[in-house]
Amino acid sequence: MIRVLRLQVHIDGQWRSAARVIPSARGSKDPNADVIVRYEFDYALDYEGRNDRPQAAVSLATPVSSADIACEKWPGFLMDLLPQGHALKSLRRFFPDIQDTPEQYWRMLTEFPIMPPGNLRIVGDGGRLNGLRNLQAYARSVGGGRQRRAAGFSREEVIQKGSDLVEHMIAHGAVVAGASGAGGAAPKFLLREDSAGLFHADGALEDAKTLRHWLVKYPRGNTPTDEEILRVEGAILDAAAHTGLRVFGNVRHEGNALFIERFDRVRPQSGAPLEYLALESFYSALGETLHGALCTHETYLGLIARHVTSRPAENEIAEYVARDILAQMTANNDNHGRNSSFLTGAAGTELAPLYDVAPMKWDSEGVSPATYWETNFASWKSDVASRLELDVGALDEALAERLEGLARMPALLEERGVMESYRRRGQGDARMQEVIDLSRRALERRAQSGL
Repeated sequence: MIRVLRLQVHIDGQWRSAARVIPSARGSKDPNADVIVRYEFDYALDYEGRNDRPQAAVSLATPVSSADIACEKWPGFLMDLLPQGHALKSLRRFFPDIQDTPEQYWRMLTEFPIMPPGNLRIVGDGGRLNGLRNLQAYARSVGGGRQRRAAGFSREEVIQKGSDLVEHMIAHGAVVAGASGAGGAAPKFLLREDSAGLFHADGALEDAKTLRHWLVKYPRGNTPTDEEILRVEGAILDAAAHTGLRVFGNVRHEGNALFIERFDRVRPQSGAPLEYLALESFYSALGETLHGALCTHETYLGLIARHVTSRPAENEIAEYVARDILAQMTANNDNHGRNSSFLTGAAGTELAPLYDVAPMKWDSEGVSPATYWETNFASWKSDVASRLELDVGALDEALAERLEGLARMPALLEERGVMESYRRRGQGDARMQEVIDLSRRALERRAQSGL
């Protein structure tokens, strides 16, 4: 018998039982099977139609409803909850019988759910976190007589242990649920820092005792290029914050670890409860279940116009386009629909801050773009603006402002000591300036033509 998925949403200061995903009579062995999403009666009663609580929905594509929601295939948000990339690789170290095949996805979701970024999670019967239960059972079996490290781990340990951090935590009997909740090929861990500067897995420290929330990322491999890619990514994020693009919090590169402050956890004011913001990838909002699926920028622009509510659509579209220009400038071609997301809180929905900006063109394994312009940059605006009924003047103004900021990127990256990495690969100042000049001329042509 295939088990039902039980979903919880963190809202109004607590985890609430929100919905169930129910397999059809034919079963749900892979993402192409039909399912039903059913919100819990009391949850729907509290949150259906609540415009002041948009983060109550399990997905932007699945608003809170008292009626069953029939899905011809899995809803896209399930794939955001699935262990992927290094998280899955790490899980398989403990449970080698798990196979990375669509037929085993349902088993992974029911038996080994992660605690991903955002405010949505899967729990087992009785509200237990199955992943926590299974991993802690493993920890007891391998921890033996080692001293339990409930007190946390130092920054030096987090830096030095690298991709073996979870194994190091398990060996010392620490709670590790939530540490591997971030996807992607590179090792990434979700950690909490307490007031003493010690680090804990995301599910191991109470909100009230948490000073900061971090995503800690390590090189994808063990080569000097892998280490260089991570160092440059930190510099790009730090520099982008000075161009007007949306970047959140602190970014620190120490040793071979990149500490990125999380933007999905916000404490509105001192003493107030921690707010868990809803975070949903473009793939999820689009209902896409295929890993690395190809899509057009124009499709994502339509998605932005449809879902953003806390900022003008023109502003968010300009932000998205500017990020694509930044990616072209900085050799980042890893632009699939899970590297862009929506962030939703009580104030509404907007583009999540910039993340995953590594220059992946340098990666030895090769990364192919998954998102492309259906036409080209010079002609997208008139088509999109007309179809989405945008204010072209406001869009032009927002784009021009961001292009002014992006023009400073070469100098900002020079200050951070990474421009030499681009020059060695023939992607230095001149190439970055060429991207900016082409973008400006395209913008000017559209403005002169009145489109």
